[in-house]
Amino acid sequence: MKPLFTAIALTIAAVAPLASALADGPRASSENNWRGMSAPVMAAPQSVEPAPATAATVQPTHYTLSGHYVNGGKWRQEWVPAQ
Repeated sequence: MKPLFTAIALTIAAVAPLASALADGPRASSENNWRGMSAPVMAAPQSVEPAPATAATVQPTHYTLSGHYVNGGKWRQEWVPAQ
């Protein structure tokens, strides 16, 4: 009889937190009507104008991994600028 009461007590203890969570109702984040979801939010006007694009943009140097044998038959790899 004692194991039955223990099982019932543990079941009630496990279900009690779930009942209070369900009683609170849905959270605000559960609804699909929060700002910016269905209608875009208008951005504030910018007080600083973006810088104009320059005619010549500098590209970073592109490297490739090159491998070759050196004296003594050892394999060596190094990064070299691509052409």
